[in-house]
Amino acid sequence: MTLPVPHLAHAQQLRQALARIEERTHQAEAPAESTWWATADLRVRNDWAITLATPRPDLVNDGEPLRFFIRELARSRSTRNAEVSEEVPGTLPVVDVSSLAGKPPRRWVEPETSGATVIAPGDLLIAGLGDYSYAAVAQRPGVADPHVFVLRLLDQTQGPALAHYLNGREGQATRRILLRGSTVPSVRRTDIEGFPIPREALAYDGDAEPDVPLAEQLEQVLWTS
Repeated sequence: MTLPVPHLAHAQQLRQALARIEERTHQAEAPAESTWWATADLRVRNDWAITLATPRPDLVNDGEPLRFFIRELARSRSTRNAEVSEEVPGTLPVVDVSSLAGKPPRRWVEPETSGATVIAPGDLLIAGLGDYSYAAVAQRPGVADPHVFVLRLLDQTQGPALAHYLNGREGQATRRILLRGSTVPSVRRTDIEGFPIPREALAYDGDAEPDVPLAEQLEQVLWTS
């Protein structure tokens, strides 16, 4: 079986496109934190939890609460009873935590019959379950899974900067402080509303990260003529 080999000039174009995708998908990881000694007043509510989570408890006070950037924070209801396993006319994809992680949608639902929260382009989406925030700016309509926070922003132009910070090292470190539970860690609504956003984080001027799954991005690049 013969395989097509692209011309050198076309191969160079592919390399540049793949490099751009790699830059978006690779993020610097925070260095492993060493053991530290600290004292905590267990009579103070949650003081022990923050102290055990990080040697930098000041992170929870470094910035303005996320609620100052939003006009509404919506949680959805379960769509299980109204879902279908493939897209049909009149349905929207159910955006769950795996969708925010870059996987293609697996469930669809009619928004009117489900009564769930409808996602509009420009909304900031944050995973409510798991160690990682998987924050993303919605680029197309959808229906939110109950484990996804939907944040309607006062200024949608700040969406890419907020998502970039929440997915970065400092944002992930702060999220780990706020996580509850051990088997399936989660973050509460009140913690999302109080999530500190440093003013310098808004200086990010890049575009919103594409919400197309990585496999589809690669396919679009490698199979274009």
